[in-house]
Amino acid sequence: MSVNKLRYYQNYRNLRHAQGILELISCNDDLWGLDPELKRRMARRALEMLRGARPRGHRRAAWFYLRGRAWSMLGKYQRGIRDLRMAIKLDPHHIANYLAIAWCFKRTDRLQQSIVALNRAIAKAPHHPTVRYNQACYLSLVGQPQLAAMELSIALELKPQLRAKVVSESDFDPIRNHPAFESALQVIV
Repeated sequence: MSVNKLRYYQNYRNLRHAQGILELISCNDDLWGLDPELKRRMARRALEMLRGARPRGHRRAAWFYLRGRAWSMLGKYQRGIRDLRMAIKLDPHHIANYLAIAWCFKRTDRLQQSIVALNRAIAKAPHHPTVRYNQACYLSLVGQPQLAAMELSIALELKPQLRAKVVSESDFDPIRNHPAFESALQVIV
């Protein structure tokens, strides 16, 4: 096997390994609430795997995306934003890039930038329920109850299972008693 082919497969393996680690953190954190120290160790391990990879071509966008996610899981949101911006530049059609950068913006108290990022995602994928749901959350937090309710109703229409999350979603607390929010929940899906 040539050196170039070997390097190609090593880069691919490192990307997949890092992706797997980050997916384990995300899914297990949602289900059981991972121990914060374990979560940090796993995110650092993913960064180590990515440090060893130097992908070319279309995989560069994935590399930046994964690095951005890992940094954000470590609470290094500015570093995450920097890498996610590069991921968006390289692959502006990958919706997860916008979700991840919006999440980082929220954690750095830049909700307007979160909203702008998700507006770009909506323009590319108007029927993506997670984008619509997150946009509803961010709009709620900036005091836009009508727009938040509209986005929430679209999200619920696209994916009715999201209704179960609304009850415990603290992002909706600012508008929970607003008539538009109550109306959005009454929509029959």
